[in-house]
Amino acid sequence: MPSININMFDGRPDASCREWELPSFGHPLSKFVLPLFILAECRYRPIGTALWVGPKVQFLLTAMHNITEAFRFEPKLERMFVQGDLPPSVTLNRASLWVLHQGSTSESEHKFSLIPIQTVNGGPPGDVAFGHPLFEANRPVLSLPLSFAPPRIGQTVWAVGYTGFEPREGIPEEDVANGSFDWNRDYRHRFLATQGSVQHIFTQRFDRGYCRGACFSFDNCLAHGQSGGPVISDSGAVVGINSCDVSLRFPSAMSLGSMLYPLLLTGIQFGATLGGGNFKLNLNATRPLFELVMEGVISSDGSAEHVAFHKLEDDAGYGV
Repeated sequence: MPSININMFDGRPDASCREWELPSFGHPLSKFVLPLFILAECRYRPIGTALWVGPKVQFLLTAMHNITEAFRFEPKLERMFVQGDLPPSVTLNRASLWVLHQGSTSESEHKFSLIPIQTVNGGPPGDVAFGHPLFEANRPVLSLPLSFAPPRIGQTVWAVGYTGFEPREGIPEEDVANGSFDWNRDYRHRFLATQGSVQHIFTQRFDRGYCRGACFSFDNCLAHGQSGGPVISDSGAVVGINSCDVSLRFPSAMSLGSMLYPLLLTGIQFGATLGGGNFKLNLNATRPLFELVMEGVISSDGSAEHVAFHKLEDDAGYGV
């Protein structure tokens, strides 16, 4: 694949600034980082951020707590989630998940498309989820390699994501369907880059109230909506997923990024539907993330080769 140069500091006022706005539309990173929506009660409601993962098969990554936001529209699932009684597999009946993808762009006009997420897989209690979108051949996306190693203490990282969505109340489904909603005129968001320095590594969890899986902290505040976006290292790899602002637990600004290595044994679902009319061929598969990485289906920085697997007690399988 051809290399693409990305200016992470586009829009940064000066070198001392640790949070700045990237161009809202048309920036190369917008082909990698996407706004995430829930479609419920006939409105597309912006809830956070997601990112493309690839390149051989296109997947999405986001924060698991963004996914569970959809349970607010599924009373039975919401009760089961609060009680900790969710089954291994659930189906959403009143809500669905979508990302807003930017296609070809120009200086003044931008092409947008809403893409449904068909399946989601996560590795609780971690705050990371893999999604597989509706298949589309030759969709123009950008992805960065994933890192399954903890970042270094003191390492500079950049958390990227969206905030300041308008219209705040969501977008009527009917207006999108009939084409009366003008994305270039009626929709707005802010695209933020937040710089921090890694302060702590939590290999088990931060605490039961915030991030209950493996994570790390960095010394800056995530804005509402940035959760689910990538934490990018100074080597250009995704080292984590934006989780939450935990400044109330520290004497200064602090946020958490969820690490990716606990998902390596998680089964990831994906598939495609080929043909149309009276003939359709559905191709579906479930593969462990580790296999997809080792086969190059999902690009990484090579760190997965250094992850150790161990057999759990009572023959309960394997852990990372």
